[in-house]
Amino acid sequence: MVEIRRLGGALATAPDVPNTIDHRTAAYSLTTIAFAGTPTGPRPGRRGVHPSTWTRLTSLKTTHGPENLFL
Repeated sequence: MVEIRRLGGALATAPDVPNTIDHRTAAYSLTTIAFAGTPTGPRPGRRGVHPSTWTRLTSLKTTHGPENLFL
């Protein structure tokens, strides 16, 4: 499945509290979904995620999800 969304508006403005939205100046977002997996399930990846966002998310996961409940 492929989805193309026009961006702008509220997504283009950074909030006071940081979130995981990167590339706020992009005009469009392209999302693709494939339904193939591995025997162990889908694997999370960091492609397309800004390095500072990835660092912050992994820090949150280490603090709040040490049992690896969240991907």
